[in-house]
Amino acid sequence: CICSNLTVNESSSLSNIFFGSEVEGGFAIVVSLISMTNTACYSIVTAMEPLIYRCYSEGDNEKLVSVATTMMRFVGLTFAMPIAFVLIFPDVILSTWVGEEYVYLSDLIRIGFVPELLFCVVAVVANVPLTYLKMDILAKYTLVFGIINVVLASLCSVITNFNIQGITAIWAITIACLSLYTVIFDAKITSTRKSNFIKPIVESYLALAISTGLLYILSDYISISPNSISLMLVFLSMFVVYFAIVMVILPKKDKYVLETFLP
Repeated sequence: CICSNLTVNESSSLSNIFFGSEVEGGFAIVVSLISMTNTACYSIVTAMEPLIYRCYSEGDNEKLVSVATTMMRFVGLTFAMPIAFVLIFPDVILSTWVGEEYVYLSDLIRIGFVPELLFCVVAVVANVPLTYLKMDILAKYTLVFGIINVVLASLCSVITNFNIQGITAIWAITIACLSLYTVIFDAKITSTRKSNFIKPIVESYLALAISTGLLYILSDYISISPNSISLMLVFLSMFVVYFAIVMVILPKKDKYVLETFLP
């Protein structure tokens, strides 16, 4: 969360400095959509964190890792389809939300949302270093990645013609790199294999790829009117079907863990 806010503020300031306030305003719309997704993610993650703390207080490191990876898988599978929906229908979302004149931001949304699923999955275990009193190390790396983001975005703006797309891409890469470093660091402090934390990420992106492919095919057969009611009805109907499939394919041990915090 800290890294996301840090890099967003940096990138927003750089877009103003290099390309002006109008471009920054468009970038802010993309950031707002990503921030809303993060808020939805945190609403689930917040309910999960006490279970991780309980495992740590009991001294059961193996159970902590098992619970954490289960939660990562659940969050990843839950958000894969909504993010795929954004990737396929950004023009409809923008037309409904802020008007057709902002449809040109569709590419920025796609760039920004590619690492969003990774960010949501890693958010589940972002506080593991805090639990183990190792947050100072992660904070230092957050600062380093923040500096790298500023330097690379500035260079990209000066020596290339990628404009705001370049700043957005570098921001997305920065978030992805720090998220991956976080899970590697979590594996180290919990004395477990890196693959235990990487596997839920791979499964989540597999679900994203399948969802994106299916929605791309469906986009040729369905037409969504640019209004809130039509957009929400289509999205909710798809999500209900998708989530029902997710709950069916989840292993029984994962469902047992989920029952401890889901209402």
